[in-house]
Amino acid sequence: MRLLQHAKSPNVHNLYRATLKCFFDWCISQGYRTDNPGEGIRTKKGTHKFIDTPVQALDSFIREGFDTTTYVGLRDKAAVLFLIDTGARPNEAWQLRPEDVDLVQGIALLRAETTKTRTPRTVFFSKPTAKLLNTLLGNRPDWWGPDVPIFAASTGSPMTSTEFGHRLRPVTARFGLNLTVYSLRHIFATNFLRGGGSALELQRILGHSNMTMTTRYANLNREDLQEAHRHASPVNALFPEAKRHAPRKLKK
Repeated sequence: MRLLQHAKSPNVHNLYRATLKCFFDWCISQGYRTDNPGEGIRTKKGTHKFIDTPVQALDSFIREGFDTTTYVGLRDKAAVLFLIDTGARPNEAWQLRPEDVDLVQGIALLRAETTKTRTPRTVFFSKPTAKLLNTLLGNRPDWWGPDVPIFAASTGSPMTSTEFGHRLRPVTARFGLNLTVYSLRHIFATNFLRGGGSALELQRILGHSNMTMTTRYANLNREDLQEAHRHASPVNALFPEAKRHAPRKLKK
């Protein structure tokens, strides 16, 4: 158990604990032990680093970061756009099949066997994303069958977040961004709230089983909260002209 003493963070501690627990479960199944020491080790409350990136900061990255004359470049751009448009978990997106998306309605069905909660979920995407997905699907090799995922590797095998992360890292760095594959979901969540979406709506879209995780995305800055107050304050409803004017400075 000395391994746990050297954990540098709660998240690392929990990872070590889960690994040890799995190992001792295997020992029990093989008859080497009759108990699992990992059962007595409590998890620690982890820290969550959420990426607060205004969507405007992604403009050049989205428009210029990918060579869409190649299948791989087209796929990468479509995947990024899909993730920041839908808030889907990367591993959910990688398992999407062509039959799971409706390009006309802008709807994607995440099948139960592909979601973290093992319940089906519907996510929505915009016309630019639908247009790019349509182009991507039109450039698939003819010999690929319907079971090959939408965001497949060039060999037709399923994409992995590790593989996509290796491709994403140098592209984002070139545009002064520090993004991971999973931070694209964070970008969707924070900008969804910033754009006027409610936390309850966000919970449904992200597929959280309760509001605890969803509220962690609501780390809006002071300017966001001030703007929300300006629009929602009951006093401003009584004096609507106040919304149209910035506060006046008092004379000294």
